[in-house]
Amino acid sequence: MTLTHHYNLVIFDMGDILYDATAWRRWLHHYFHERGLLKIPYHVLFDIWDEKYLADIHKNILEYKTGFKQFLDYLEIPQPEQQKLLQINWEIKKKLESETKPFSDVPPTLQKIKQNGIKNAVLSDTELSAVQVNAILERFAIDCYFDYIFVSSEMGHRKPEVEAFEYCLQHAGFGKKEAVFVAHDRDELHGASAFGLTTIAFNYREPVEANYKIKSFSNILEIIL
Repeated sequence: MTLTHHYNLVIFDMGDILYDATAWRRWLHHYFHERGLLKIPYHVLFDIWDEKYLADIHKNILEYKTGFKQFLDYLEIPQPEQQKLLQINWEIKKKLESETKPFSDVPPTLQKIKQNGIKNAVLSDTELSAVQVNAILERFAIDCYFDYIFVSSEMGHRKPEVEAFEYCLQHAGFGKKEAVFVAHDRDELHGASAFGLTTIAFNYREPVEANYKIKSFSNILEIIL
């Protein structure tokens, strides 16, 4: 498919797009299984976490540690086991997150986009502030390629809510037809498409719908340049 217009803004989801954000989730799923506390599929477990608790955490409606305790209660994890987990979870989560690195083709791809005069933005669902997210990008040595950082904790909205995409475009100063959205989550991609953005699915799990589906992060260049 040949594009007939030029894009001026690329909006990136952050986790699992710029880097692998699953380390803590994989650790927790293994922890439950290893101790015989819970035996449900990985995606089922974290669909519960994402839908029931993480949305409010990302909007700063619910504090993370409170939400995680409610999650354990919902899963009916015995109280003695909860206490053991609560004592170690936060430090392990921070350690695993501190060890993350960007996918190998992320830095050169972002650099190429920037060199072609196209703006890059992060649109992240997170309890962190924009300053804290920028610190992560700085640790990855890719902060210099981003022009805008938008976070749900400060917007009060998260993807796929229309207000999140509206906020991003209004503050960046671009129209819907000038922007593309790169993500992996089917609901976020669907929401962005319904809003009027061109969508690119990367690192996704089928079934997912998007204008483009790519296997390598660098394939973005073939679409926007």
